[in-house]
Order: sequence, then structure tokens, then C-alpha cells
Amino acid sequence: MYVFTLLVVTAGRLRRARSFPAHPAVSAVSQSTEKGRSGAARQLPLSAWPGPSPAWLDLSYLTPDQSSTAEGGVAARAVDGNPNVLWDAGGCTLTNEEMNPFWSVTLPSKFKIALVRVTNRGDCCGEQLSGFTVLVDGFPCAQDVAIAQGQSKDVICLARGKNVTITVPRLETLSICEFSVLAAPPGADLRPWGFADLAGLQTQMSTVDGEAGAARAIDGNPFNMDPSSCMMTTSADPSPWWSVTLPRPSAIAAIRITNRGDCCGDSLSGFSVAVDDQPCAEGVFIWQGATIDVPCPAFGSVVKIAGPQPGVISLCEVWVVTADPSASLEPLPALPPIELPPP
Repeated sequence: MYVFTLLVVTAGRLRRARSFPAHPAVSAVSQSTEKGRSGAARQLPLSAWPGPSPAWLDLSYLTPDQSSTAEGGVAARAVDGNPNVLWDAGGCTLTNEEMNPFWSVTLPSKFKIALVRVTNRGDCCGEQLSGFTVLVDGFPCAQDVAIAQGQSKDVICLARGKNVTITVPRLETLSICEFSVLAAPPGADLRPWGFADLAGLQTQMSTVDGEAGAARAIDGNPFNMDPSSCMMTTSADPSPWWSVTLPRPSAIAAIRITNRGDCCGDSLSGFSVAVDDQPCAEGVFIWQGATIDVPCPAFGSVVKIAGPQPGVISLCEVWVVTADPSASLEPLPALPPIELPPP
């Protein structure tokens, strides 16, 4: 049996240098935990997988690999549970400067992966990780991913496999301070993860500002610089929210949200997500105009996004990553593998 853990990461930055204030773009997901001897929070041991919902895998007992090691920044630091993003805290990996540097971890069996979380170094050099690629068994699931210095970035990665690799496809130094995987177990009775078709589904919202109705958030138009493409609540709304109802209860792994870009973007920052009124993400930071991935391990049919305070919230597009309960597994689309140089 595997033990799974929720890693709550904080912000930070890369290489030896003076420290800077933490970057605010950090999201966290709460889950039942207990205190270990060290005082760090860890997930309670599970007698069985918690239904069809995904969970954060415990990677701490695995042995990661990387293309090279510089200054003692061994690969295992990325899964040591130490979220500190400063180099001198001893929790970040480091390779030499080389072509296509990589870091990888091999899971004990093939998992249905939905999302990964990558924490960038925070004391300097954060641009070195930006533009990274995520591969599962050699096939890309996310490419050219931007990440800020000191940021913990959640990245939807829909794949089924064992080996998960982070690489920067250029001449570069690679440093990662923490890495996590959100997945369902190999025996889960689920179809592969995918973006649900939300077109035409029932949507609701707490109040409506003019014609900025709830359906705009699932109309397939993510353009966020025109208010006519976004839903919006009224400024007098005491508790703004928006929801979509899936056609059937489903396992949910993550959501993707596009915030409004022409104005008012700060009113959404700090939002929460619930599925069937059970919270799966809280206090989520989002920049004005940004599109972000948010882990939301849950099972249900009603996905609700709530604003952090009274007043306006505006969503320009929402996507939901789901997997229907089913015994059959549909094949994943074939993608060209990316060859990595040997370590």
C-alpha cells in the first residue's frame, strides 16, 4: 500500500544570492493531516484509496534522478518535504549548466496523472526554470511553462505513466525546490483524465451585472480583455459566486480559470473552489488577466467558485478536469516523445 501526502508549498526563488520577499502566486489545498514527530503536517495513513478522487502522491521514499549534480544540489531535495525556496536552506536541487538539463522521478507503477506542482528557487535566477517542459514516460504533457522566481506553479498534466520528468530544452542550469504529483492510483476504476465538455451545461451565479450572465464562463471564448466575453456579478453582491453542474457525479482533479484582464482582476484573487459544497481549494491567488491551473481533488457534480469578499467577481473562462467512473480505459492520443540526453 502506498501512503499519500499533501504537500503545501510556499513561495521562494534560485542560486546563491541575497533573499527577496516571497512571490505571492502560491496556491494550497487542504486535506486531513496529523503532526509527525518533526512537527510537520502529513496526511493520515489511508486504509484504502479515498474513493475515485485523486490525491497527492508521497514521493519522499523514491529516488529521483537528474542530468548532473552541482554544489551538492542532489535530486532527492525536490521530494524531501522541505518547501523552503532559499538555497542556503538546503532544499533545492541544482544541475550544471548543460544542454537540456532534466530532473525525473519514477513512480512505483503507472498512475493516472492529472497535475504536477513545481516550486522554483527564490533567492535568485528564477528565470532559469521558466519555459520548462513536463514529460510522462517521454511524452510531453505540458510545454513552455512560465514560472516566476519563487513561485509554486500548478500545471495540468493529463497522462498515464511511471516516469515524470522536468526539463528545460536549452542550454541552462536546472534547480527545483519541491515537486509534487496529483494522480489516481493504477487500479482506479476511471477513464483517463480530460477536460470536460461544459458547453450548454447548467450554470448559476449569485447576481448578474446586466447581460454578463453565467454561461459566458463556459462559452469557449477565453478572451479576457473584453467585458462582453466574461461573466460578472454586481458590485453590491454580499457573497459572489459562480457554479456549473456536470451531467453526472465525476472524479475531479483540477480546474483552469481565466481572470478578467481589462480591469477588476484583483477582486477575484483569494477565491475558493468547492465541489458539492465541499471545499477543495481556498485562498487561491490569481493575477489580473492570468490563466491558472488549480488542484481540486474531489468527487461530485457541482463545481462552485466563490469570491473572497463582497462585490464583483468576473470569470472569463472555466475548464474542469474530470474522469468518469468506468472500467474501460480509452487510449491516450499519441504524441512524439522527446529524447533526453543520458545523465
